Amino acid sequence: MNSLFQTAKIYPILDLDFCEKHNESIFSILELWNQYPNQILFFQFRAKSISSEEYKRLYLELKKKASMPILINDEFEIAVSESAFGLHLGKEDFANLDPKQRKEIQNSKILVKGTSSHSIQDIKDLDISIWDYTGLGPIFKTNSKKSIYPSLGISILGECLKVSKIPIVPIGGIDADNFESVQAC
Repeated sequence: MNSLFQTAKIYPILDLDFCEKHNESIFSILELWNQYPNQILFFQFRAKSISSEEYKRLYLELKKKASMPILINDEFEIAVSESAFGLHLGKEDFANLDPKQRKEIQNSKILVKGTSSHSIQDIKDLDISIWDYTGLGPIFKTNSKKSIYPSLGISILGECLKVSKIPIVPIGGIDADNFESVQAC
């Protein structure tokens, strides 16, 4: 795994749909993040409601303006073709790929590959020959992303941290009120 990823304390996600909902520009947020090179070492770019062509256009524009590397969310073809720093691909999305596509991801020059987990069993079932980290959640109820999975809570997060063989990135509903409880795990 890339040492930059291992030293990071936060994993920010630049979500186009969230920004548009709140009338924020992804480029304004990126400009702000660029001011904190010692705190924001990389970020994930997520955009669920646009075409792959538009995603690639925005990714390339962000890449030109970003002072840090970018993980691509879901768009594995773009991540592979652009030799992106990282790729985050949900476990369901990876499961739906054919064997050739899975092998393409495994053999790519992508430095950091992450997936999603929603339970202790998911953590135990992770193939650590493929994945460098997993996003685990939702930890708390969240309105920023629809999920069919129940909130896990702090105790399950703690149990998952004990059994995981790769780093876990807690996601979902984490805010100023509960951040310290997540950090304490």
